[in-house]
Amino acid sequence: MMHQTHETTPAQRELLARIVRGQVLGEYIFDVHAHTCHGWAYGTIYDGSSEGLHREMDALGFTGMAVSAVCAISGVDFTRANNSLAHDITKLRNRIAAYVGIDIRHGKTLLTDIDRYLAAGFSGGKVYTRWNVPYEDARYDPVFEVFNARRMPVLAHCWGGGDITSLSKAAKKFPNINFIAAHTGSADLNVYMDLARSIDNLYIDTAFSRGPRGLIEEVVRTIGSTKLMFGSDAALFSAAQQVARVVTARVSDADRQNILGLNAKRLFAGRG
Repeated sequence: MMHQTHETTPAQRELLARIVRGQVLGEYIFDVHAHTCHGWAYGTIYDGSSEGLHREMDALGFTGMAVSAVCAISGVDFTRANNSLAHDITKLRNRIAAYVGIDIRHGKTLLTDIDRYLAAGFSGGKVYTRWNVPYEDARYDPVFEVFNARRMPVLAHCWGGGDITSLSKAAKKFPNINFIAAHTGSADLNVYMDLARSIDNLYIDTAFSRGPRGLIEEVVRTIGSTKLMFGSDAALFSAAQQVARVVTARVSDADRQNILGLNAKRLFAGRG
């Protein structure tokens, strides 16, 4: 990947100094891709409780996180995991916006249960490719109709061009959903960029543990910064490491601010 010419700005230098000192970053930061991990059999070295996520937000200075319960999307326990997250968002000083974790195999009560969680204050949905059901498959249509009618965002696990191409077909079918395709750079970066650039309601996020040098710069240089959103995949990944990828990227202050939170602020306005 080619680097664009970039001179660090005073604001970026201050952010870098805050990282070194272990201080809060002091910018508007909203994470569109995080998880609670109650009951996750494989565990995580990070605290996957809502309290743990709030401590991480406090330490880094995040305004909020959009969160799904990992056990709801992984087939461990749809009901228990989503119920746990529903309880989490009622806690005092909550800064979590909750996604309903969708298990497409849940059965006849899936739509009723989704409605129940949305009525309880959830702000969108999270879908996953684990079940080998493409996102444009007719089995997803009734689910997406629920979010489309409410103009709510949906975060989708994507790992490469096949997944995001599938998601792009759903995005065209359901124009009132702002779809966020996860894990930009995991594979087929050009496909991610081309589809995000060409489809108004399709966004991409930064959650990617490998963090290749120049990835964020390449996206900004090619399609701008208004379709790229910060996601950490906490508590499965380190939120600190993931946000540092954006803070240290060789992009303008305005581009960094779009990625870290302003794009998400538009999508989650009034939610959570």
